[in-house]
Amino acid sequence: MSIFKPDRFLKHYRDLDLDVLKEEGVSHIFMDIDNTLAPYYEKTADKEARDFIHKLQNAGFVIVLVSNNKQERVKTFADSLKLPYRYFALKPLPFTYRSLLKKYGIKKSRAICIGDQLLTDVLGAHFAGIRVFLTKPLVDKDSFSTRINRRIEKLIMRNWQ
Repeated sequence: MSIFKPDRFLKHYRDLDLDVLKEEGVSHIFMDIDNTLAPYYEKTADKEARDFIHKLQNAGFVIVLVSNNKQERVKTFADSLKLPYRYFALKPLPFTYRSLLKKYGIKKSRAICIGDQLLTDVLGAHFAGIRVFLTKPLVDKDSFSTRINRRIEKLIMRNWQ
């Protein structure tokens, strides 16, 4: 399997099957923010994202927001959900994921990553040995650097069946 290919595809984060995750022994979800839970230009979580996070928490999952964005943006968003977070995660480097596994004292098999980008979320999680679910971006509008990544992603995905 390609290191760029996610373990699962989701049209939207809300398509996550919590019962299947429980059966698979997942306890922790490392979740991207920008264009996964919210458009990158939204400062806080909307009602749908808040309800989804509460659903995950009520099912017993621990959620940590993991973003390459700046502290102010990530903190503001995380505070709107009352979630722990890591900003400037340097994805696709695996260091943040490895640090979180150690912090929570969990095996790689107990965690998943959810994100919308191959070159950051998928690659970074795979480098850390964590399963990753790729969502479709919430909106077509991206930051400048993400627009560059999206072009590279299209080249990578064009040969997928």
